[in-house]
Amino acid sequence: MSASPGAHQRIYRSLLRLYPADYRRAHGEQMVQLFGDQLREDGGRAWLAAPVDVITTAVSERLRRNRTVANSMTLAPTPVTRLLGLLGLLGGASLLAAFVIDIPADTNYVRLFVFGVGGLTVVTAIHLRQRLQAPQLALAGAIPALVFGTWMFVMQLLVIGREPPVFGGTFGWVFFWASIAAWLGFAWFGAVAFRLHQVTRIGAAALTVGSLLAILGIDRLGLVSVTEPDLFNVVALSGVFLHGLAWVLLGLDVAFRRRVPATG
Repeated sequence: MSASPGAHQRIYRSLLRLYPADYRRAHGEQMVQLFGDQLREDGGRAWLAAPVDVITTAVSERLRRNRTVANSMTLAPTPVTRLLGLLGLLGGASLLAAFVIDIPADTNYVRLFVFGVGGLTVVTAIHLRQRLQAPQLALAGAIPALVFGTWMFVMQLLVIGREPPVFGGTFGWVFFWASIAAWLGFAWFGAVAFRLHQVTRIGAAALTVGSLLAILGIDRLGLVSVTEPDLFNVVALSGVFLHGLAWVLLGLDVAFRRRVPATG
């Protein structure tokens, strides 16, 4: 080539504009110097590889930078949120397990305990995320689920080891209203979670629909029968299944999905 080495280097320097600015500031001069050394050794043959090398590495650097920026604009779950989400996942899985394996009656209380804890913990984890976007609505959604869910959880603990006749009469009605309140509280919480869209909407919708359908399975409503299964049995069991699935989906979401930080 008839052009001077300085002209070659100016052209090469212009190619470096393909790189991100911070990369050029850190490595630009070294790259120009290296290209100058190649020119002195190989002459014009240095241009055979230079453009391809610049273009491919520049594209790679920009893609890597975009990924870094994207990650820096989101927040990973905190250790507490991750633990709460995993407990919710475990609670939902314990409920779903009853649909695929035969669980001995004398160990059923373990499943109910795990499910109760899981439901309350995942509600807490979701609230911690939603309150950053809409504090008042998030609190209005979480309080009924936590209060009534705890009420139902305590009632289930009181039943452990006791025969049903012991808990007839007044206690049976308390259990009835605790069940109604808990299912409605979870349904309302799912609707709020769906509205705020800080967690998976599929999981939030499954929680709302499943909780409402599960109400049909409460014994004192007289809609279901163990000895004579009918449509209400199927619908109620479908609701329980959706409820457990919702805890699994929501638990996975808050335990592992990064979120965009709240602004303003």
